[in-house]
Amino acid sequence: MSLLKKLLKSEEYKHIEGIWIDYGCLPQKQEALGIVRTEAEKAYFDWGLRNVNLLYLYGNVVIILDNDYMTRFWCGYEAYLAFHTPSENGLVAKDEHTLKRVDIQAIGAAADQGGHAEEGLKSMWLERTCEQAITVLQKDDIKVTSEKDRDDLLPKLRKFEEERKQAFKEANASRSQPQSRPLHHGLVYLDDDRKCSNVQIIDVHPRDELNPSSIAMYEIEFLGVDAEKVWR
Repeated sequence: MSLLKKLLKSEEYKHIEGIWIDYGCLPQKQEALGIVRTEAEKAYFDWGLRNVNLLYLYGNVVIILDNDYMTRFWCGYEAYLAFHTPSENGLVAKDEHTLKRVDIQAIGAAADQGGHAEEGLKSMWLERTCEQAITVLQKDDIKVTSEKDRDDLLPKLRKFEEERKQAFKEANASRSQPQSRPLHHGLVYLDDDRKCSNVQIIDVHPRDELNPSSIAMYEIEFLGVDAEKVWR
């Protein structure tokens, strides 16, 4: 947490208005301590799990990397998404520009490896296809607290990729029909410099052709607000 505070005070991160940390932002339960979720908290928790993938895929991500990180299921799952971007061909590796939104901060013994830990993380996830990532995440030495998470999430990752492919194709088709903006089947997309008023999802750079670096895509359901109110 001290590292995160330091980053947020830096010049590079001074524009950040809010952060998301899974454990702190989703209501947890600890039955041994008598801490349980209310029905409202459970509904919010389930909604968050359904949509949190979008943050890693589209947002600015800080990875705090220690040597244990590489062996943890949730860390690998989220790192894979952070290193990828949607396209008509599925989830593909971020290009040099969009990869800048992933900031790897090594700590502990990982920080004393001369950059090898950071490069090892990229090597593990950056160039993998969705199916290759699923194969890695299924391995016995990838630790997960609940095997149910692994059983539930890996099939959903395949479905998530197919949904992104379809959304990207719809956005591409809609580009020739500007009158359909800003909402197209639950998808907001922009090709100018406007930013989300709540969280900056992506830096938009107009290009002649549609590609993952020139379009901001975001499902309205995630913010739970009217599309007209999201962008300014």
